[in-house]
Amino acid sequence: MAFFKYMDDARSFFGSDSSRALALLRWPLAMCIVAVHWFMWVLIVPALGLDADTAELPSLAALTKFVTVFLSDNGVASFFFISGYLFFAGEPMTRERYKKKVYKRVFSLLIPYILWNVLYLLFIRAHYLPVFSSLFPRMQEVGFTMTWGQMLKGMFFTASPHNANLWFIRELMTCVILVPLLYRGICRWPQWLMAAFGIAYLVALHYELQYLSYLADSLFFFTLGAALSVRGCDLVRTAAGKGWMSALLFLAGGAAYWYCMERWPMYAAVIKFAGLLNVILLAVCIASWFARRGVRANTFLTGATFFVFASHPFLIAHFTMFLARVFKPQSDLAITGLYFIGYFALLALLLGSYWLLAKVSPKAAAWLTGKRSR
Repeated sequence: MAFFKYMDDARSFFGSDSSRALALLRWPLAMCIVAVHWFMWVLIVPALGLDADTAELPSLAALTKFVTVFLSDNGVASFFFISGYLFFAGEPMTRERYKKKVYKRVFSLLIPYILWNVLYLLFIRAHYLPVFSSLFPRMQEVGFTMTWGQMLKGMFFTASPHNANLWFIRELMTCVILVPLLYRGICRWPQWLMAAFGIAYLVALHYELQYLSYLADSLFFFTLGAALSVRGCDLVRTAAGKGWMSALLFLAGGAAYWYCMERWPMYAAVIKFAGLLNVILLAVCIASWFARRGVRANTFLTGATFFVFASHPFLIAHFTMFLARVFKPQSDLAITGLYFIGYFALLALLLGSYWLLAKVSPKAAAWLTGKRSR
């Protein structure tokens, strides 16, 4: 409760510095998400023709574990927080304002969600074509057996959609739909609402209820952002002077998570979940530091954020295999260096694809990115 009382004391108008700080976060958070999906031991090591359970690659293991410990979940939690904050920013939430926001999110969330899932299914289906029989012989043997019912179920009613990365978009849409039910709690009892979602997340995690853990996690951070927004919290002013403290907490939390993740997984999950609150504060502190000095978000990178977020699952597995087969790294350091550079090469490839699409077909780029490219 004291936390929200403090935020009430920080009540002020929504300054331009706050909006600039949030804009600065979009691309780095997308980079964080791609990094977590790229630096995966179980993805890279098999691509090299090695056994993921017995391979001895200490440098690569340290790199992938570092990314898991210090970057995993950071981007998604921060995006939910930002989404909740911006959804309620400005005027009070009325029925008419809510309807307008829902209408906008049909174009910024629902349509891109459907399009990217359909594109991913077409991408997977292409692997079964005879022309690729030499590249994917096992897939040719099995054949593509998905029915229309399975396609629709996988789009909306499974723990992860076809393009698994888009669970974030699906749960964000769920948060938006539930706003009328959550609004009074967000305004009056946000601490109790967040406590309920936090407990639900840990319970779902303990019993391995993946979809419920996704939903509770989403609602927790969306509610946090919404509660601060409703109270008129100026994020830049609130974060001022807390950067070093937040950075030290980030390192301490990461070390604790590293120590517990294999010994006591549930304790590690609690540490990670609690640490995400500090991660959001640290991200705002860093972005605020730049915003106060007049740094502006790059419009191209901001426009490309959704495209990179939604499209990178198409390329990661194939690009991992490509690097292994073309460069054939042998030593631990060579493998680690190759995939470290490969991460930035992947980002460049994705950004180049977005730039080309926006040049050739601006309308297609606009629909795929929720009209963010306009």
